[in-house]
Amino acid sequence: MKRERKSGETRRPDKPRVAAALTYEDGPDAVPRVVAVGKGLFAARIEEVARASGVPVYRDPQLAWTLAGLGLDREIPPELYQVVAQVIAWVYYLEDRQPPVGAGGGRQGDRWENNRR
Repeated sequence: MKRERKSGETRRPDKPRVAAALTYEDGPDAVPRVVAVGKGLFAARIEEVARASGVPVYRDPQLAWTLAGLGLDREIPPELYQVVAQVIAWVYYLEDRQPPVGAGGGRQGDRWENNRR
């Protein structure tokens, strides 16, 4: 099953808005990949398309900038597995589904509640 994940950020005076989109397919060797990145108006468009498509938008400015720095069609590196697994688990939480084993497990309290649609 193919899913796209979005990560965005709020505006800060010193940095333009940025968004990154991930895709992830369940499976034993599956690794999320960056499939879109954008700054400024392109970031807004990524988030707009995500919402229109029913894809959750997860707000984490630091993660968005990190993912944008990886480049397009790149698998996330092992050092980002844990934080991205938490995003995947959050999406499963929104969908009332069980996350894949090792995907951040359990609710993350206020952080997840603050990222609800």
